[in-house]
Amino acid sequence: MRNILFFLSLTSCVAAHQIQAADTQHIKGMMASHRYHDLGKYGKQHIGKECSLSEIAGIAREIQDESVQKAVDSTRNYMKMRPDWLSMSSGSYFQIALFFETEVNQGQHKGYLKKSQTGLEYDVECDAEFQSQFIVAKDKSAYLGEGKKKIVTKALMYGKYPKVVARAEQSMNMDREMDITKKMHDKEGIFRTYGFGKHRDGGKKSSTIYAHLYRPGSFQTIFEKKMKFSTREKVEMALNVLKGLRSLHQEGYAHCDLGARNYLVDVKKHGGHRTVEATIADLGRANTISELNDSKVQGNTTYTAPEGLFRSKMKGADYLKADVFAVGCVFYWLCYEKRAPWQDRSFVKDESTPLKERYKVMTSKIEKATKERREYLESKKNHGVTLSQKEAFEAVILNMLETNPKKRVPAEKLVQEMEKVRSNNHVSGKKPKKIAKLIPKAPQKKHYSLVCF
Repeated sequence: MRNILFFLSLTSCVAAHQIQAADTQHIKGMMASHRYHDLGKYGKQHIGKECSLSEIAGIAREIQDESVQKAVDSTRNYMKMRPDWLSMSSGSYFQIALFFETEVNQGQHKGYLKKSQTGLEYDVECDAEFQSQFIVAKDKSAYLGEGKKKIVTKALMYGKYPKVVARAEQSMNMDREMDITKKMHDKEGIFRTYGFGKHRDGGKKSSTIYAHLYRPGSFQTIFEKKMKFSTREKVEMALNVLKGLRSLHQEGYAHCDLGARNYLVDVKKHGGHRTVEATIADLGRANTISELNDSKVQGNTTYTAPEGLFRSKMKGADYLKADVFAVGCVFYWLCYEKRAPWQDRSFVKDESTPLKERYKVMTSKIEKATKERREYLESKKNHGVTLSQKEAFEAVILNMLETNPKKRVPAEKLVQEMEKVRSNNHVSGKKPKKIAKLIPKAPQKKHYSLVCF
């Protein structure tokens, strides 16, 4: 009886070995004849079951198939990260990776490809210009947010090291926005982009932009969550943004929509410390200053500069000055951790009150909120007293909020000033005895709204 069982066991082992050998020959045959579509389907069905990635990789090395090796490497790194919003087996990912490495990279496909066209588990999108490919998930777990005719979801950018990115899809015409974003994609201080696309779905034209996934999100997000940042971190974020503004203005573009939602903030922890980065985003209203005449000054009217009330008189470079004011309003919120008291849409939208009267009320509110502090800081500097880093940061912001646009410093100079603030040379010092009495007393917190934490 024992001999019979041993024989049956040996027979099954030999049969299993023969099946494995047959599979090996089958895989070799598909690679040798470049039948990658068939190999992808085989991998989806058998990797993790009858065969492993290591076995596929070994065969690929043996016959020197670099495309398959790259697909295996990407699959292994995907399996290490395994994003919870993208439920996909190693076999399914290998099939998509092989599709990108062979059919897409060989120029057989481009644009948006539905899974019904490819046989893959997910839709994919390929940008030939930027040589980037993406796996598109449209279920609820990938959702990030939405705006006017725009929805933002997570997507997976393909590569040796797959990367989770943000995918913004918009149903309205985005041609100008995409053209400007492409031109600005590698500019300092502008949000990082990885690819672009256009497709039709049910007769409806859609455009997509793939960008770096910033965490926790926008300035609006960190303000609403009341997240705390040190003065050094605030200055770093402000400098990033000003570099973005400089990049836009140097190319002859005004942003025209610089409310708190249109900046992206990335906070990363490294051991016991963290780094922060902020960028300007959403170029949907951006335009060349030569084409901006009698146009809306800011998409969010809360951030409209006083002169923007006289919209019919706005033209060209006036919009650059208005951009500076809008950024100043956001920096006010960033530094003082409260919204500027003059920010009120009624100044722009109240057509029952004459423009001159609205302008007078608005400028009066701005002056009331900033004049006393501005004079105090200017007096300290004029008397040779070194400002602290917080005070130096505040001084830059107050200059951006001048009611007279001619007095507002342009983006290029603002970057230079903020770099000095970041240098940490603004160390507090004692007031010289001989001139101490000449410096106005600092405004008291209980009477003054501008408190930098």
